[in-house]
Amino acid sequence: MIRLEDGFYAVENTCHHAGCRLSFYGGVRKDKKIVCTRHGAVFDLKDGAIIEGPAQSPLKVYSLRVANVELRVEL
Repeated sequence: MIRLEDGFYAVENTCHHAGCRLSFYGGVRKDKKIVCTRHGAVFDLKDGAIIEGPAQSPLKVYSLRVANVELRVEL
């Protein structure tokens, strides 16, 4: 899960190019993109779309909901 100024985003943690964990190799940009710093793939946090390769598959995006005071990811 990623928190930006406008809210929270949840995407899968693996770049499909080489199986890199985005929680380790990822960097979040202010324009709502996440970059796999290992090979340079860039994904859109809103819909998981590939913005720049070398990844060939988009990231899975998860829905979030607030339940009482908890933020929950819907798998």
